[in-house]
Amino acid sequence: NAEYMGGFARSMISATAFVSLLLVSLVHAQCGGTDFDYFLLVQQWPAGLSSHLTSYFTLHGLWPSRQGSQVLTYPCQCTHEQFDMSQLSSVSSDMEKYWFSVKGSSGNEAFWSHEWSKHGTCALQSSQEAYFQTTLKLREDIAAYDRLAAVGITPGGSYHADLFDKAFADLGVTVLLGCDHTFSNLHEIGFCYDKSFNLIECDNSVKVLGKRDEVTSCDRSKPITYAGAHALRNEPTKAGASTGTVSHSDAMKVGIAAVSVVGLVALLAAVAFAVRRRRPQPIVTIAAKTTDCYVRV
Repeated sequence: NAEYMGGFARSMISATAFVSLLLVSLVHAQCGGTDFDYFLLVQQWPAGLSSHLTSYFTLHGLWPSRQGSQVLTYPCQCTHEQFDMSQLSSVSSDMEKYWFSVKGSSGNEAFWSHEWSKHGTCALQSSQEAYFQTTLKLREDIAAYDRLAAVGITPGGSYHADLFDKAFADLGVTVLLGCDHTFSNLHEIGFCYDKSFNLIECDNSVKVLGKRDEVTSCDRSKPITYAGAHALRNEPTKAGASTGTVSHSDAMKVGIAAVSVVGLVALLAAVAFAVRRRRPQPIVTIAAKTTDCYVRV
C-alpha cells in the first residue's frame, strides 16, 4: 500500500545517506591533530595504476605520520595556507615529470594542492617550495627503479617480497609494498624518515598494518606483480592528461560496480525498513563499526 511504499522510500533515502557518510568516514575519520612521529615517503609505480610506463617511480606524497598506539591516525590540514603554484617555479619542471597525477581527471595542480593542504601544511617546512623540493630530493636519493633493476626486478614480471627487500638492503631499511585490491599488483612503495629526514626503519606497528593500509597492502607471501606495458590502458597523451576513451572491460567494471552499489543500497534500505517496523532504532547503531579500513591519500 501507499503507506508501506512511503516507508520503504524513506528507508532507501536513509540508507543512501548512511552509505555516503560511511564512505566519507573511511577517508577522514582518522585525520586530526598536528603532532606526528615520522615522515612517510610514498612513491607510485604509474604502470601499476594503469598510467603510462616510465623508467622511474613517481611521487604520491610526503606524509607526516604516527606509529604505535596512534598508527591509525595522522595529522592533516594543520594550517589554512592555500597552495600557491607561483612559489614553485624552481621545481615545477621536476614536479611535472616526477609528481604528475596518474589519475588524469583532476590535473597536476589539483593533485599538488591536495598534497600540500592535507599533508604539507603539517610537515613543519619553511615554505611550500621547501616541502616539494625536499620530497623530490628524497625520491631521487632512493632511486627505486634502478635499485630494483639491479637485482633483476624489471617491469612485466612477478617477484617475491624478499627480492624487493634485497633491492633496498644497502639502505639498511625495509621497503613498504602497497598493492591494489588484488593485494598482488604493486602500485606504491614507502619509506620512513625521522623529522630531520634521515632514512629509518619503519616501526613494526606500521609494517604490520598489512592490508589495512594502502602502503603495506601487498601480500608478502605471494609473488608481487611489477606491471609492464601490457598492463596499461588509456595511456595519457601527456603527464596528467587522459585520452578520454573507455575500454569495453572498463565499461563492464563500471557497470558491475554500479550494480553492486545499487544492490548494497537496496539491501541496506530493506534492512532499515524491516528494523524500523519491528524495533524502531537508527540503522547507524547496527553498522557503525563494520570496517577498520585506513585510507589517507
